[in-house]
Amino acid sequence: MSDILKNATNQLLLNLKPINVKTFTIKIEDIKKAMITENTWLAEGRKKDGRVMKELFIALDKITKDCLYWYEAENEETAKQMVKDLNEFKESNKKYRKRNKEKYRSVPAYGKYPDTNTKVLYVGTVKERVRKKDGLTTIASRTFQHLGFYEKGSTGALHLWYWAKHSVKLNVIELTEQNEEYRNVFEKLLAIELKPLIGVHR
Repeated sequence: MSDILKNATNQLLLNLKPINVKTFTIKIEDIKKAMITENTWLAEGRKKDGRVMKELFIALDKITKDCLYWYEAENEETAKQMVKDLNEFKESNKKYRKRNKEKYRSVPAYGKYPDTNTKVLYVGTVKERVRKKDGLTTIASRTFQHLGFYEKGSTGALHLWYWAKHSVKLNVIELTEQNEEYRNVFEKLLAIELKPLIGVHR
């Protein structure tokens, strides 16, 4: 049985090749500035002239298929520090879960590989969709949430604006139509390979 599973896994991974990974550098100062100087709750204004993260959201809106994505820190040491910063935020934030839901932010659980030397923070996947509310593609919408710009704190995401002190990179793989049905399997395989420090993949 194990050989059958290995062969099936290898076949799935072969379907991902050649992979085109799109990488976006997201500066922490841009995240902070965007939240303070712009009415960032209104996602439809994300591409207006003068917006701090205009180019990022223009690029993400061109990605319209199912995606795998991961966030990474500059290096392994910074990644571990970011996990500590996240855990401190979780401790201070959990008091708002029942008392003040507007202040509460639902952030991911501690990862399965806490002692791994990796700069990868979080691995995720999104299904192809364009939101009627604001016209965001799914990966743009999910990025909006991860950066901490979404008004509903109950939505599980990294919410970087609230606790992060370091810049990150967002890597995105756009899946072909024949691979879309294996999206969740690819996410698990990618998590096994990259060993993210944040988030659980069952």
